[in-house]
Amino acid sequence: MDAADIAEDRIEQELELNRRAALDMMKPDMPQVVVAGEDGAPTIICYDCEAPIPQGRLDAYPTAIRCMDCQVEHERYLAAEARR
Repeated sequence: MDAADIAEDRIEQELELNRRAALDMMKPDMPQVVVAGEDGAPTIICYDCEAPIPQGRLDAYPTAIRCMDCQVEHERYLAAEARR
């Protein structure tokens, strides 16, 4: 590994730690929002856009409160705030 690879790995580790910290801070205040879906089954909706969170996202991250698009935007916002 050269210096650039080491730096890139370090940046990725820091970003992951920041993501986890942000999610941990949100969990107590922001529980999942569950509504009755079209078929009457419980549906978890996105905190930001209020669209149903796809089952694949919930399978991968069962406590998700945002759909992937909104989560990506949220993480961009957090990263921008951290740079200030």
